[in-house]
Amino acid sequence: MKVELAITLDRDAESSLQEQLAGQFRRAILQKRLVPGDPVPASRPLAQQLGVSRGTVVSVMEQLVGEGYLVAHPGKGHFVAALDHLGQSKNEKESRTSPAVLTVPEHPRPVLDLRPGYPWTQGLGQDPLWKSAWRKATADLPDAALHEEEPSGSLRLRVAIAEHLRRARGIITHPGSIHITSGTAEALVLITLTLNRIYGTAQIAVEDPGYPAARQALEGAGARVQTVPTGSDAGIAVEKIPTSVHAVVTTPSHQYPLGGLMSINDRLALLRWAERHEAVVVEDDYDSEFRHGRPPLPALSTLSQGERVMTIGSFSKVLTPALRTGYIYADGALGRELIRTRAGIGASVSYLQQVALAEYLESGGLARHIARMRREYRHRRDLLIRRLSGLAGVQVSATSGGLHAVLHTPVQAPQLAAQLRARGTEVALLSSYYAEGLPQEEDGLVIGYGQTSSVHLSQALGQIQEILATKR
Repeated sequence: MKVELAITLDRDAESSLQEQLAGQFRRAILQKRLVPGDPVPASRPLAQQLGVSRGTVVSVMEQLVGEGYLVAHPGKGHFVAALDHLGQSKNEKESRTSPAVLTVPEHPRPVLDLRPGYPWTQGLGQDPLWKSAWRKATADLPDAALHEEEPSGSLRLRVAIAEHLRRARGIITHPGSIHITSGTAEALVLITLTLNRIYGTAQIAVEDPGYPAARQALEGAGARVQTVPTGSDAGIAVEKIPTSVHAVVTTPSHQYPLGGLMSINDRLALLRWAERHEAVVVEDDYDSEFRHGRPPLPALSTLSQGERVMTIGSFSKVLTPALRTGYIYADGALGRELIRTRAGIGASVSYLQQVALAEYLESGGLARHIARMRREYRHRRDLLIRRLSGLAGVQVSATSGGLHAVLHTPVQAPQLAAQLRARGTEVALLSSYYAEGLPQEEDGLVIGYGQTSSVHLSQALGQIQEILATKR
C-alpha cells in the first residue's frame, strides 16, 4: 500500500539536495513513519514531485540500500528494510500487533562487527548484472579441459582484468601477463614458491605493521620473512630494507593498517633500490579502488623500466570474500616462472566462476558497483570522522582511502576494546598488526566500516563516545 510522505527540500541550505533527501528518508524510517515492507516512491515521479533530477533520487536510493535502510527488488522497486536489520528485534515488531504482550528480545544487543577487511556485500545479490553474469555462465558451461589448457586461468577473464587495470590504474598489459589466483594469500604463496625455485630459500621483506595473514602465507610457503618499519604518513622505509632480501612486499596505495600513502619520490626510490640489488617488488594494490578525496598515484608497475615489479590484486574487498578470486600481474621471465609454478600446482579457482566474473567485468557491472560503493564508503567514513574527530584527546587517521580507520584515544586500546566487546561491538587492536612489538605511541584501535550499515556504525560510534565520556 502506498504511503504518503511529506518531503521538503531547502535549496538555500548548506547541505546538498541529495543529503537532505537521504536524511528525511532515514528519519521517517527511524521514527516509524515508514515501516518494514513499505514501498517508497519510484524515482521518476518522486523527482518530478520534488523538482530534482532523477539521478539525484536514484543516488539516494542506492545510498539507502547500501546503508541498510532500504532493499531493492528488481522490477518492483525499493522497500523499507526489516527493522531487525536496523537494530530492532523480532519481538519489538510483533509487539505492534500484540501490544498487551510483554516480550523480551532473545538477543537484546546485536553484535556490531567493526573489524576491518570486510566489504559491504548485501546489495550485491540484488545487482541485475551480477545475477545475469552467473546465469549466462551456467547456461553455457565451459569445457572442463580448459582448466589444463590455460594454467594461468581463463583467457576471457584475463582479457577483462587487463582492460580493468588499464581503465582503473593506468597499467598497460596483455592477458599473457595476468595470472588468476584464489586471492592475495595464494598470490603470495605462488610468488614465494617461484622465488624458492630460483634462490633456494626466498628472503622477503614485509612492512611492519602489516597484514598478519600475508606474513603467515609467506612463511607457510617456505620464505624467510624480515620486517621493515613503516610510518603512518608514508610507505615502507626504503633505507631500512635489508640488502640480502630477494623481494619486498609493499602496500603503496594505502598502507595497511596505518593508511600511509607512498609518495612518488619514495616509489621511485624503492624501484631504484630493487634495480640496484636485483630484487623483486611485490605491489599489493590493496584499497586502490576506494580513494576518498585524493588523486591516485601511479602504480609501481607503471613506473618500473624493467620487469622487477609484480602487482597483486583481489576482488575480495571490492565484491565479496566469498568469491576468493584475484590475480598477479607479472611480465617477462618472472611471469614465465609463475606459469611453471601454477602448472605444477594446478588451478585453484573454478572455471565456471572465472567465466561469471569475466561476464560481470565485460558488462560494466564491476565499474558501476565500485562507483556505488565508493559513494557509500565515503558516507560512512565521513560519519565516523564527524562523530569522533571532535572528541578531546581523540585522533582519527588512515581515512584517505579504504574501508577502515585507526583510532587513538586517551583510554588504553585493550581496555576500550574490552568495554566495546561487553556492549556487543567487535573492533581490532592495532597491536595485532605488529610483528616486532607495538610502539607506545601507536596504542590504538582499527575500526572497519565496510561490512556494517550506517545505522549500526552510528550505534557503535555512540558506544565509543559514551565510554570516553566516562573517562574524563
